[in-house]
Amino acid sequence: MPGNLVRKVRAVLPWVAGALFLAGVYFVARTVRRLGVDEVLDTLGSVDPGDVLVASLFAAGSYLTLTFFDYLGVRAVAGGKLAYPEVALASFTALSVGHVVGLAATGSKTLILEKCFVPEHRIFTSRDAQTSNPPGAEVNKGPLYRVPFFVGTGHCTSVPAVGIGLGACEDYIGDVSGRATRGGLTGGPKRIREFPTIQMRVAEATAMMDAAQRLMAVDSAALYAGAVRGDIPMDLRQQARRDFSFASRLATWAVDLLFEAEGGSGLYTNRRIQRAWRDVHAANAHIGQNWDRTATQYGRYALGLPPAP
Repeated sequence: MPGNLVRKVRAVLPWVAGALFLAGVYFVARTVRRLGVDEVLDTLGSVDPGDVLVASLFAAGSYLTLTFFDYLGVRAVAGGKLAYPEVALASFTALSVGHVVGLAATGSKTLILEKCFVPEHRIFTSRDAQTSNPPGAEVNKGPLYRVPFFVGTGHCTSVPAVGIGLGACEDYIGDVSGRATRGGLTGGPKRIREFPTIQMRVAEATAMMDAAQRLMAVDSAALYAGAVRGDIPMDLRQQARRDFSFASRLATWAVDLLFEAEGGSGLYTNRRIQRAWRDVHAANAHIGQNWDRTATQYGRYALGLPPAP
């Protein structure tokens, strides 16, 4: 009975795949039917070929890492019974239907192994990760290996948000410097950079980004110095986790200010500000950047309360 079922499924699969392909073609055609060929060609011609090449290389690299990750997982779980081309095809299918709002070029992967023996020397416990002298420090002598894991990851997950905020400030200032209104309530064309509200938002956003960079720079230098000494006190650990999370929060606020000031033109997908807005919110959604969690943790420590369960 199972063998007959498998044969029937295999016989139906090509038809199902064909139907899905035709459905995909239909929906794509329906989506772009209002676009003319000339408009599509003009848009493609306005894109720098170098940007297309870089984007293609990133897409290919992302797909390649995904296929090998899945292939290694299949080898561990299924004993290598599936060939790499079959796994790669399945990876392509999974990748093509997975989309996120921001940071679309990134992603995490998880491999679950059941009923597998893991020797003790391959285990890295959470307790070891929180010390300044983990087992691997005996071999890896560099100071960075002595930075507690959760403090170090707070830095790593904050850096993208701060970088996005800095890029948004630079793009926005360059963009509004050459734009003007069409009239309306202002009584005639007026340069956008002359509006006090725009000037205030630029000042506030850049101040936030300067503050974020300084927070991260001061704490990073203190953590590295502590790692060199072989002693990173708990006060510094709590401070660094608080500041790294707050730096990411500052970056999000800065981008929000500029995105709101951009107006309706900022909603178009070819505008860099909308991508920065999506990306910074995606970066700030990381559990390591959750301000409510980080702030209450620091607050409990500062007030002499035990860590939350």
